[in-house]
Amino acid sequence: MSEKELLAATQKLLDAIGAGNYASYSSMCAADCTSFEPETQGHLVAGAAFHKHFFDLDAATPSSSKLPTQNIMASPHVRLLGDNAAVVSYVRITQRDGQVSTAQETRVWHRAAPSAPWQHVHFHRSSL
Repeated sequence: MSEKELLAATQKLLDAIGAGNYASYSSMCAADCTSFEPETQGHLVAGAAFHKHFFDLDAATPSSSKLPTQNIMASPHVRLLGDNAAVVSYVRITQRDGQVSTAQETRVWHRAAPSAPWQHVHFHRSSL
């Protein structure tokens, strides 16, 4: 298990979000992934339906009006919690449609065994 591997998995997840690629995003997330984020107004949400809605909204936007979205992890920190769990925290800088936004994010990753792929199981996002 390496910090580099976890940072790469987190960036791949952010890239899937930026590209609106729900298939890639959902393949990296546990079916019962939970989150606290500004859109939930303090409530814990579980499962894919809440997030799929935002991917569907993005997909419904005409392609000609979409500019590429870039997500950058600034000041990343990885905390290993044994061989099969880790927490990745960072400031997410998002460049979309000529605008820049920032948020503090913490993502929890788990795998069933050292040879199994990492799964995203929980995250917390706070806007800055």
